[in-house]
Amino acid sequence: MRDMLSCVYSKFRNLEEKVIGYENINFKSLVISRACEYQTKDCIQRVLDLFRKWMKSVDPDNNNILPKDLKININCYAMKYGGEEEWNFLWERFQRSNFTFGKMDMIFALGCSSTKSLILRYLNWSLDESIIPRDYASGVLDSVKLNEVGFLVAKEFLYCKIADIYEYDERKGDSLVGYVNNIASQMKTKEELKELQSFIIKSSSYFKEPNSVINQITETIKKNIEWTSKFYNKIVPY
Repeated sequence: MRDMLSCVYSKFRNLEEKVIGYENINFKSLVISRACEYQTKDCIQRVLDLFRKWMKSVDPDNNNILPKDLKININCYAMKYGGEEEWNFLWERFQRSNFTFGKMDMIFALGCSSTKSLILRYLNWSLDESIIPRDYASGVLDSVKLNEVGFLVAKEFLYCKIADIYEYDERKGDSLVGYVNNIASQMKTKEELKELQSFIIKSSSYFKEPNSVINQITETIKKNIEWTSKFYNKIVPY
């Protein structure tokens, strides 16, 4: 995949260069996203360089130099391959922003981090309304679960913090079910299925209808297992 992307990435490697036309803009965004995902050439370094250039801005909140159509990609990969300094910078931008859609994009990007301590802190903050408002809290897990390190941290967070998640939802259990389903959506093995089923059984007092939850996650994970068995070996070689 890296070799396949190499040629087309070379045409768009200048992140600050504008392209004209809706299709070209979307295509560049896709190319940069995939190029960084597969660590093609200097994609990650260019993303970090541009993000750090923004960090040095005198007024970063009013002078965001990131190309509008690449902001989500740049922010996400800067969090994934950057460190605590980059994470704290974007977190401060989230706190200072008054733009709802922009804040949600930053919530998502902050969850792209691959640093366990930052992910764990982020998940803990998602249960504290004084830090992350409820309107944005669900976006934390939605993002964190998508990267390998984040998924493992989020799964352990569920196992260890189920009482806190339950209390956060004021004992209704709705957010807890959503959390479990989010975790299940990333599981792809029979071992993971048995593990989550066992956890729900042991923690049944936190669920209004534990059997229904078990049925939901069983169906989800079995579909993932089936898809993986059919297509994984065909995709990985590329």
